[in-house]
Amino acid sequence: MEQLSDETEQLKEEQVKAEAECSKLDQTLKILEKKLEDHQATVQAMKDDLSLREEETQDCEAKAKEICPVRQQVDQSARSIDAEITHLRQKISTEESSHGDKEQVIREYAEAHSNYKSKSSQLRDLRKFIDRLDHIMIDRQDRYKSMRRSLSVRCKLYFNNFMMQLNCCGSMMFDHINETLSISVKPPGQENNNVNDMRSLSGGERSFSTVCFILALWEITESPFRCLDEFDVYMVCTLAYVMILLRTFDMPNISILHIKYFMCLISSFVFFKDMHNRSISMNMLVALSERQHQRQFIFITPQPTR
Repeated sequence: MEQLSDETEQLKEEQVKAEAECSKLDQTLKILEKKLEDHQATVQAMKDDLSLREEETQDCEAKAKEICPVRQQVDQSARSIDAEITHLRQKISTEESSHGDKEQVIREYAEAHSNYKSKSSQLRDLRKFIDRLDHIMIDRQDRYKSMRRSLSVRCKLYFNNFMMQLNCCGSMMFDHINETLSISVKPPGQENNNVNDMRSLSGGERSFSTVCFILALWEITESPFRCLDEFDVYMVCTLAYVMILLRTFDMPNISILHIKYFMCLISSFVFFKDMHNRSISMNMLVALSERQHQRQFIFITPQPTR
């Protein structure tokens, strides 16, 4: 009996130990289950964070593809890239503080680009207009030179034609480069000699040549008003010359027969030729004024026009 009692006591002690160990293991199990739950929650949170980061990565990749469709191979470390990004952000912040934020810079750029396109279009139009003006000016210069040659030829022909009224030959030489005009006259009986110095001509011949030159200019110009003042100053009428001679010889009471006699005596003088020049000049001027009735002619002279 004692042996059974001892064994029973021993078994009870072992039972107590086993129960204590089971209780300890239960506590350990609960702790481990709690840790397992915590770890599972951590894993789930990490999975959620991973999913979120994957979405962010996809968004970043999509944005990066918009900038550069081809994926770039990067040899730098993440830390180096982060440092570069930080530096760029600081630089962007500095530029924004100096020139404004991104939206303001974009607006200013859009406005400047629009102004540039507008000015470029205006510049192209102006260049086309200038090119057209250059072609027009070249054409006008060609037409002007052609018209100038034509007017020069016409003026020469008219001048020579008017000079032939007195059996003279006249020629004109236009130098458009040096802007000079040379006139030569061949008086009657001197067809082989050109007179380039008008001072060698008589007063009437010079006046007649001048009248012919003016008439030639009038024929090629379109001015509505034509005016001559004392153009016949060297073309005094016959009676005036005779009266001057009579007063010189102190013969105021001379008869008509004596006047005719004096006229015969002085008929060889050159001023009678000048008087003839005046008559021809006046006839030419009057004929021209009657022919060009659409223009106004003004002749200022102390002598009669007929």
